Amino acid sequence: GLNCLTMWSSKAAVLPWRLSTGEAQSLLEKALPSVSVEDLEILMDTLPLDADGQLSFIQLMSWLYPSDESSIDTEEWKVRRRQHCSWASRGRSLLVLSTIAEPFQHFWREVFLDLAWSAWALAVATSRRQRTLPEAQAEFESEANRISALCREVSLDDVASSALHNILARRHSEPGRNV
Repeated sequence: GLNCLTMWSSKAAVLPWRLSTGEAQSLLEKALPSVSVEDLEILMDTLPLDADGQLSFIQLMSWLYPSDESSIDTEEWKVRRRQHCSWASRGRSLLVLSTIAEPFQHFWREVFLDLAWSAWALAVATSRRQRTLPEAQAEFESEANRISALCREVSLDDVASSALHNILARRHSEPGRNV
């Protein structure tokens, strides 16, 4: 089945994407050994199960550590990431074309000037945008960019989910940090 890729610092873990009620109960029993059977049954009744009676790992983490993620726009990041990949591909293509251009006709100078200008304009626009983002959105985009740089073959949806999960887990693991 599908797996949830979780990146935290330099560690990666592959976790089951979906848990059955039995697996979820076993996980809670191991995680909470001091909880009575009756209390565990009450916890199981409050789990956010889907129509198939299964629980995704992200749903479980969101249930354990609720947070206000409404201010984070994952779709905007996905659009910007696709644009970035398109621009990077264009730059690589131009560099390849410059290597096959006639060397004595100096066509490569225009290519390099275009690439340098485009890179500078993109860097300035990204910097300005980054300074105006709300803190939660900036944290999400930074984490999502880090994960997507490490895992180029992972879908943007999985990267966004893992980034949200990592931020949530990090917030609850750092002592004294408010959610």
